[in-house]
Amino acid sequence: MQCCNLKSRLLLAFLVLPAWVMAQNVSDCSGAIVVCGDSDIDVPDSPGDVNDFQDPDNSIGCHETGESSSVWLYFRFRNDMPPGSELLFTIAPYEGGDVDYDFALYAADTRCDSLGEPDRCSYAWSVEETQTFQCGFCPFTGLGNGETDLSEGIFFDEFNNMANGYVAPMIVEPGQGFYLFINEFYGFGGEESESDGFNISFSGEASNYFDCTANPNCELQVVSLDQDTALCSGNVPFILNSQVTYATGFETYTWSGTTEALSYLDDPSSPNPQAIFPDNYTGTIQYILEVSSDGCANSDTIELSIEPSPTIMVGYEGFFCEGTDLALNAGPGFASYEWSTSATAPSITVDTPGTYTVTVTAPGNGCTIVRNVEVTEIPTPAPEIQGGPYLCEGNADTLVVQGSFASYSWVGLSADSFLVVDQPGNYLLRVIDNFGCQGDTTLTITEIPAQSPQIEAPPGLCPGGEVIFNVEDNWSTYEWSDGSTDSLLVVDTIGDFSVTVTDEFGCTYPAATTLAPIDAPEPEVSGDTVFCDGGSSLLLTVQDYAGYLWSNGDTTNTITVEEGGAYVVTVTAVNGCTGIDTIAVTEYDPLPLDLA
Repeated sequence: MQCCNLKSRLLLAFLVLPAWVMAQNVSDCSGAIVVCGDSDIDVPDSPGDVNDFQDPDNSIGCHETGESSSVWLYFRFRNDMPPGSELLFTIAPYEGGDVDYDFALYAADTRCDSLGEPDRCSYAWSVEETQTFQCGFCPFTGLGNGETDLSEGIFFDEFNNMANGYVAPMIVEPGQGFYLFINEFYGFGGEESESDGFNISFSGEASNYFDCTANPNCELQVVSLDQDTALCSGNVPFILNSQVTYATGFETYTWSGTTEALSYLDDPSSPNPQAIFPDNYTGTIQYILEVSSDGCANSDTIELSIEPSPTIMVGYEGFFCEGTDLALNAGPGFASYEWSTSATAPSITVDTPGTYTVTVTAPGNGCTIVRNVEVTEIPTPAPEIQGGPYLCEGNADTLVVQGSFASYSWVGLSADSFLVVDQPGNYLLRVIDNFGCQGDTTLTITEIPAQSPQIEAPPGLCPGGEVIFNVEDNWSTYEWSDGSTDSLLVVDTIGDFSVTVTDEFGCTYPAATTLAPIDAPEPEVSGDTVFCDGGSSLLLTVQDYAGYLWSNGDTTNTITVEEGGAYVVTVTAVNGCTGIDTIAVTEYDPLPLDLA
């Protein structure tokens, strides 16, 4: 395990390493992004700070142009991966279309200064559909899709087949790590890149065994703390800032020092812990930060000289409610105060959001504390009420406050987040949020008078007939006792029927009716049933009805017929029911008269 402090590492870097090692640029091999699964990768519109392929030990392989808009990735597989696992991946540009990404994947466990020839390489060309050679899978590129070639150029692969953007999958072993160079062709020659980046997605058994702790550049990692400094004891809390180059996000941070020194840290495993010293504490404290990454350990040291001073009272942030102001008080006992507003008093009052800085100087030793206070204006709460504004006569409604607040007040009525109302009127809601800001809103409840809808229906149901129920006036919705929701209901059975209607305010009203059976009329046709040819017969009905319809078209209660046959009459009673009767009339020829 390596361990170097900042000073010796910087000296080593300047004396031994080339200048480009000091920079961390994802467009350079030395700044490769460590991936451990499917990832969105943003690609800089530049080839990086150094041309990795000027090194004679690094070959760009099938690529016919150099770096343009490029990015380097690095991935490694865990030791618990089954030997001989297969790896496939697909590079998919954010924009799709004619974006042309090419790649070169180098052999396992090579270094940025000795990459050699790529194990897999694709330089297939993706341009407009008018080109003579078509790139089959473009703009996608990667490993897999049934391909067996290891490398493909601009138009053809190593077997002289048409290049299509994909080459053969790789068989990888536990613990192996790989560098992957990805370049966007259209950035070549100073042209502006056509893509902002891509998504790389992995598959195959190996894709389940990425080692997220991998860091191929851990030996180049530099840990940097702030300069040794003197500070006032009243500077509470004091933040220990650290910077780490070539970080992957899986580093382990360990702060060390004396037992007393560590007792002042809020989190000794944080990259930037806070040191909180007791009131009136003085003395010298040393902290060492060690950062562990992929088997490497790098460190730096900071020494703090704490001078006695009053405690600064103002915090790092403050809030005030819209339309009010905020007093920022640095606290008493300092020799001088200097605010960014040019004020020199211990406190200022502000009514505008922004960053305010105060520099205080302790008496005697003259140590200073600089405190930046971020002041935020909190908008007046605007509570919304669910429920109302209409109240159906005789009913109650529940008004519910939307959102969460520190306190609620239905002025003069309740302190709950809801209110049950059964009377019209104005209801004032007052809320206070978590910052102590107050907001009011008033809801006017209007009472809707109750109504009594009526079902329009006939007096009863005739045998074998049907009736139509209709509700007086127009309503927003209808719900009949059979579950139907039309404005009309057709029934052909007797019984009890009901409907619930809803008006435009959401108030509901019931109505009901009973449909009883009614008897059908039974007409009897009377009159002569025989007559002689040339004569006539008078037919009539016995009862009086509301309407008549004879089979010959007459509509009176009596008819005169002059031909034999069956005559049918349909009568309609005043209740709307109908009845039928038929009578047969016979016409006889005259008897012959022999007078001889």
